[in-house]
Formats: sequence, structure tokens, C-alpha cells
Amino acid sequence: MFDKIKQIANTYNEAKDKIQTEEATKNALIMPFIAALGFNVFNPLEVVPEIVADIGEKKGEKIDYALKSGDKVLMLVECKKCTSSLTEKNVSQVFRYFGALKVKMDVRVAVLTNGLVYQFFSDLDNGNVLDHVPFFTFDILDFDDQKIQDLQKFSKNQFDVDTIVAKAEELKRRAVVENLLNKYMTSPTESFVKCVLTDTSYEGIKTKDVVNSYAVIIKDAFSQLIKNRVESILKTAMKQDAVVTSQEAAEDAEISQSSGREIETTPEEFEGYAIVKSIVREIVAPSRIVLKDTKTYCSVTLDDDTSGYKPIIRFYFNNPTKKRIGVYPDVSARSKIQQYPINELDDIYSYAEQIKDAVRAYESGVKAQAADTGSEEEGE
Repeated sequence: MFDKIKQIANTYNEAKDKIQTEEATKNALIMPFIAALGFNVFNPLEVVPEIVADIGEKKGEKIDYALKSGDKVLMLVECKKCTSSLTEKNVSQVFRYFGALKVKMDVRVAVLTNGLVYQFFSDLDNGNVLDHVPFFTFDILDFDDQKIQDLQKFSKNQFDVDTIVAKAEELKRRAVVENLLNKYMTSPTESFVKCVLTDTSYEGIKTKDVVNSYAVIIKDAFSQLIKNRVESILKTAMKQDAVVTSQEAAEDAEISQSSGREIETTPEEFEGYAIVKSIVREIVAPSRIVLKDTKTYCSVTLDDDTSGYKPIIRFYFNNPTKKRIGVYPDVSARSKIQQYPINELDDIYSYAEQIKDAVRAYESGVKAQAADTGSEEEGE
């Protein structure tokens, strides 16, 4: 799903000047998104367009799509053009549609989208009445692995309304707490400041001047606390990487001695290895990234050879004046490694997406072929 959503984002970035209407938004962005969730957009029994949602004397109301699995309606989808922001007026419109169709279709989830942002609503606060605040929001231009995992729950094959509603309750409560804490961090309220003063056993009178002065102190303290926390996480991660690197260096030395080969893993190769781990950290655990050194190049792979050879990138650093890296345009074809010259190690970040794509390909089930033994021309 990650790659499918990424492709939709690429389509928007490449053709956004051409996607100006609601119909164009549906065709270029929304229908591919629905397809990424596992629905057959060409089957009108599965993706049902133009559902009549008349209520009372108001006639001619229609919601754009109902997404079905068999006879069960899973979600309602209301679409707007991508050049428009989603407004409270749009939410009220979905609110009406949901009210008209909730009982008739026994549906619990409604989606409002402009093709870029997808807002998911349910009736958590008052049964049969749609909430005015979404319990989950997905942005195709700003998402990570956690967002993809949350989105997977809305796919046709995984959709379970009880699980979604339970998760929605959790997400909603968490959002309320996060918003409140963010408010306290940026603009501490008088009541919050007084609460802090009480808990810190402040003995003076809580005058307005005292509250205002402590509000500044609390705001600064929050900033410092976050900074310290981030630095602590980074230091811990660097220590873990250093331990892994030292262990692997020792193992490589043992292998080299036992085989009689003169292989020396250089500091630059270790640094390149650390860069690759930082790039793919959001996809897989850094401990799964392995460094394999040879006489002519240094290879970074996913997992060890017991699970199949899964090369991610190669370092050709033996010639200090002609450093190169090798990446795989297609991980299923090991012999088609593409080499690029680099001036400094930070240049590896320029190939971050290709490195991530290789890892994602292995994680999605690409079968490892026979290991290529480096028989291509090295040119060192």
C-alpha cells in the first residue's frame, strides 16, 4: 500500500496543474486511492456512485460513493476538488448525508476528501449521529509507516467495524489529550499554571504577575524537556549503532583471519553503513541492517545470508579519489546494479528513496535470486 499511495502523490505532484475540477480529482487521485484500499473501482456493485441521500424536504442530495463488500456498505465517501480545502461546511454536508443513510445502510464510517486529505468520521459521541471531528486523518503528501498501518484497517480485506470504532475511540481521546498538552506547551493557561504551582508546593500568593512569570518558565521548561528527550533518544540510538558496528567489526576480523583474506573495513565504510541504517530506520529495525565486506567492495544487506541474500547498497571506497556507490534499480535482478560517483558520504542521502525502495521490495515479498558474486567490472 505504501508504494501505491506514494504513486498517487507522485501523480499529483507531476500533474497538479491539470487536476483542477472535482471530476479530475476523482479520476486522478480518489479512485486510485479507493483501489489502493482493495476495492474494484470498475465494479459498480462494489464502488457504488451517486447514492441518493435525501432528507426531509431537501431533495437531490447525493453522496459520491458507497464502498461495499458483498451486501455490506463499509464506508460512504464524499469528494471535493483538490484545489479546495475541506471546510466545516463540507463536514456539515457529510453530516446530513450520514444521517439520511446511516440506518438504511447500517454504515458507521464516512470519509470526506479532496483527494489529498482524507478525513474519517464515525458516530462515536451520539449513536446514529456523525461526529463533527474526524477520528483519523490521512494526507497523501505527508504520511509515514504508522499512518499506512492505520490506513490498512480501512482496506476491504481488513475492514472490521468493531475494531475500527474501538481504534477510533482511542485515537479521538489521544487527539484531545495531545491538543491540550500542545496548548499547555505553547500557551499555558492560568488554571494549568496554578496547578503546577500547587504541585510544586509554591507558598506565595498566586497573583496575576506570578502566574504570568511562571507561564513563561513553564513554556521554556517544556521546550527544554523536549530538547533533552530528543537528544537522549539520539544518543541512545548512536550508542546502539556503535555497539552493533563494533560487534560486526570483530566478526569481520575473525572471518578475515580464518579465511586468510586481507579485508579491512574502513571508518568511511562504517560511517556509510550508519547512514544507510538511519535512512531505513523508519521501515525496518536498524539491527536488521548488516555490513558485509569484501576485497573490492563493501555491501550493506537486509538480514544475514541465512534468510537469503538481500543487498541494499554497495560501497566502492577502496580508491580514495574515486569513491562510488552501487544501488539496485530492480532488486530482483542482482546483476543490474547501478553505480554512481560520490564526493562525500553525505551524498548517500541523495539516493535515500532508492535505498528505501530496495528494503520495501524485500519486505513486500520479493524473492531473493542467486547471489551475484561481484563478477562485474569493479574498475578500482
